[in-house]
Amino acid sequence: MHYGFFRIAAAVTFAFAVLPTAASHAATTYTVGPTQYYKTIQAAVNKANPGDTINILPGTYGAVNITKSNLLIQGSGTTAPVITGKSYGDKGLFVISGTNTTIKNITFQNATSTSGNGAGIRMQGTNLTVLNSKFTGNQDGILTDANTKSTLTVKNSVFDKNGTCVSSSGCAHAIYAGHIAALDVESSTFTNTQAGHSIKSRANATTVIGNTIRDTSTGTASYLVDVPNGGAVTITGNTLEKGVKSTNSMTAIAMGEEGATNPAGDMLIANNTFQNDLSKTQSFVWNKTGSSALQVAGNVLTGYATKTLNGPGTVTAPSTKTAALRAGTAAAAFAAMPASFAATTDVPEPTTLALFVAALMGLFFFGTAKKRTE
Repeated sequence: MHYGFFRIAAAVTFAFAVLPTAASHAATTYTVGPTQYYKTIQAAVNKANPGDTINILPGTYGAVNITKSNLLIQGSGTTAPVITGKSYGDKGLFVISGTNTTIKNITFQNATSTSGNGAGIRMQGTNLTVLNSKFTGNQDGILTDANTKSTLTVKNSVFDKNGTCVSSSGCAHAIYAGHIAALDVESSTFTNTQAGHSIKSRANATTVIGNTIRDTSTGTASYLVDVPNGGAVTITGNTLEKGVKSTNSMTAIAMGEEGATNPAGDMLIANNTFQNDLSKTQSFVWNKTGSSALQVAGNVLTGYATKTLNGPGTVTAPSTKTAALRAGTAAAAFAAMPASFAATTDVPEPTTLALFVAALMGLFFFGTAKKRTE
């Protein structure tokens, strides 16, 4: 009776451990390519279910409308697939209305629309992650709709020759985040942006870390980084350059110039290197948010004369500290930063961890009961 109880307990525990896996959709990988069953990305997307992966072999493909959620869409092969041609719905090359989409290893090229804001990726859904991708010659590299529950994360990507001001209603940019919860751009390169800004963000929280943002000799960009409605801002560890053909000689980084309507947050601009190629004296940072909480620290300014800060805030001496401000008061958080940070380690989700422990316990009880009855 005692041993039978252990057997039942083990079986029940094991059943609960495997139940979510058995009940959930078994993820499927679809391959797209000229010689594959799926010759267009759209055909694979239409077939896919949430949680599936779509691998795209090298080649040139047309625009896609993505309504499914939890998809990984990635280039697969020695060279990245190129998405180009007519925009879907006169909006973009990838028009995404799904949730939790990840785009990886794909090139988006020459997106246009009659409205002047044709995007390599037009994000209309919630939560987009873009990794190791390239955006070249688009009116907008990435453009998001307003969605205060959404985030946009861009890492290890390249933006070249994006942007335009052909529309009377406004300009397009390399990245244009609308009123979303958070924009996070890291370890990416922006060069030769045309007319618009390299990064424009109306997000409640804007993070720009470890990027290279340069006009070079042919870029005609306005601001390098524009946060027109303020909010929480972290701009650290970037290499920045204002080129001789810039259409705006006023400043490199602008904040709040269209009205500081976002919820106020900590603002830190630190440990960036800025080169001014314009002979006219300008400002590195223009703070129009009205907040004196801005910390401008440890930035290295080179080239022609540049004023560090125009507007309220505190400018402090150069520092070797390199981490981004994540939370807390700007001054206190910056003062507490160590010179270097260890890499973080992923921790299992609580549900996954609980199931794993339950499975181990079930196996232990089952093995113990069996051994005692032999």
